[in-house]
Amino acid sequence: MIAALLLREGPAYRRNLFVKGLGILGYDARLDWPEKADLVVTWNRYGRFDQYCKRQEEDGIPIIVVENGYFGKDTEMGMHFAMALTSHAGAGLWPRTAGPARWRALDLHPRPLYRPAAGYPLRALVLGQRGIGQPGVASPQGWERAAAQKLRLWGVSATIRQHPGNLASQRLSPSLEDAFKVVDFVATWGSGAAVKAMMAGKPVLYDAPKWVGSRGALPMTEESLKKLPFMEDCRELGLQDIAAAQWSAEEVGSGQAIRSLLEIIP
Repeated sequence: MIAALLLREGPAYRRNLFVKGLGILGYDARLDWPEKADLVVTWNRYGRFDQYCKRQEEDGIPIIVVENGYFGKDTEMGMHFAMALTSHAGAGLWPRTAGPARWRALDLHPRPLYRPAAGYPLRALVLGQRGIGQPGVASPQGWERAAAQKLRLWGVSATIRQHPGNLASQRLSPSLEDAFKVVDFVATWGSGAAVKAMMAGKPVLYDAPKWVGSRGALPMTEESLKKLPFMEDCRELGLQDIAAAQWSAEEVGSGQAIRSLLEIIP
């Protein structure tokens, strides 16, 4: 069996782990974009990567989309990868039933859910994104400005935080953690930074059609503002879904991550 492996070289991608895991499952991992494949593994879906995936999907070939893990990158847990069938960031499929056990195994401890003070205008942090990915999944250009304007019309004091990009020199001040401290909730299209907000105890409103943490958040509507803060057990459900959507480097290298995704193909 042939697997088209559309991962670039570099330490962030750990392509060798995917080659190893695919080999254990009986796949010949090809890096030359073969015309026909039995499986495609791609880092996100945009530009020529997305075009290749669409051609393969027309022949019924499964697509596994990989990205940086939601938890683990900035902790002692080691490298993790977000992985799902067809799409990223909650728009695809992943084995959610494993969520409770995988969440417990991470042994992470989110902060208590923040409760906005009564009688004051709500303050929101609007999280900008790079807009990389499939149409409908990636954040639309200028979304953060439109979202901030909408929130202000609803009486919310909204501050935009742009995405810092890939370079350390572009890291923003204050830090994301400090920025969370001075707001009542976070608004996102569908970002990984919003997962950090959930862990920091901040309610999250999302605007994407689907988002990986949606069961622990609220859609970005004026009606949702009346529901802040929402119940703690709802946040737990969202965190379980997120935990089920990522895999450790060891699970990738052993083939377990890819095998688990292939087992849920409809």
